[in-house]
Amino acid sequence: SQFQQNKLVSPKGNNVYETLKEVQVISPRHPMVKQGFNKIADRFLTQVKRKQAKGKQTVKESERLLGMVNMGISLLPRHKGLASYKQELEQVINTYKGKQKAQQRVEKQIVDLLKKAKSQVASGKLLAPFKNNAYHTYEKLIQVAPTDVRVAALKESLVKQTLKVVEKEKSQGKLVQALTHLDEVLAISPNDSASRQVKKSLQKQIAEVARIQVAEQRAAQAKVKKKTVSAEPKAPKVRVFGTF
Repeated sequence: SQFQQNKLVSPKGNNVYETLKEVQVISPRHPMVKQGFNKIADRFLTQVKRKQAKGKQTVKESERLLGMVNMGISLLPRHKGLASYKQELEQVINTYKGKQKAQQRVEKQIVDLLKKAKSQVASGKLLAPFKNNAYHTYEKLIQVAPTDVRVAALKESLVKQTLKVVEKEKSQGKLVQALTHLDEVLAISPNDSASRQVKKSLQKQIAEVARIQVAEQRAAQAKVKKKTVSAEPKAPKVRVFGTF
């Protein structure tokens, strides 16, 4: 009756396993005991095979099945089918746990680098000092998690912050420095249209400033040359007398 209801090891006090144990105490060599344990082990093996055949087995399900297998093995330690499935399930679980640990290590690295980048931005280390700035930290993050949405959000933040720096440098007349920092933006966000427009504007301004400086230099050189010529002593006039 318990077999038919699939009450192999539960509920407590009303299952095949406990019933067989009671028989074993009364008659250790009774054939019913060995046959019963065999039937339980075979039933466990059948259930494990059926569940595995369904696919998409989670690690929790694997651990539950492993518990069933171990229980069957405790009844019949030499059961070859259960021993084989135990090895297979343990491999699945260990592989999953290994991947889980690796993912946890990567996640910790991402969190630590994001925290570092935010701290660098807050302390003004956006683009400098060398190898200790938010852009350098972002480059490390791209290598670790190139598709992570948090890394993408950091990129957007860096672009916005750097464009503010560029605008400030433009207003201070530091055009070349602003262009250098703008190139940093385009290095991580080459398709940013706003940055491209600002770069074109900066290049025109720098070219215009260069043109004006060259013109001023030429004018200054011409002025100096003119002063030099006017300052040179004039040759005395020679008076020619008539012949007597």
